[in-house]
Amino acid sequence: MIVDKETLRTILQQSEETVHVTFIKKDGSLRNMYCTLNPDLIPFDMSGNAHGTKDIPHLLTVFDLEEEGWRMINFSSKVEVHNS
Repeated sequence: MIVDKETLRTILQQSEETVHVTFIKKDGSLRNMYCTLNPDLIPFDMSGNAHGTKDIPHLLTVFDLEEEGWRMINFSSKVEVHNS
């Protein structure tokens, strides 16, 4: 399912499970990411690290569960959510 920024934000905040997202990175490569914005799924010591980032219209900061860090999703290309 192709989603916009606000839809993805809502899904990531409300999902009790990991969300699989794909998008095209700035360098043109395909990025598969398993991510969340649910505070219950983010390690406590990482929970505050995304605060203070600017709200840029075409970017969304999410927590990458595989890399265990904060990453940006660029909505300049299509962003898809997949069933995990």
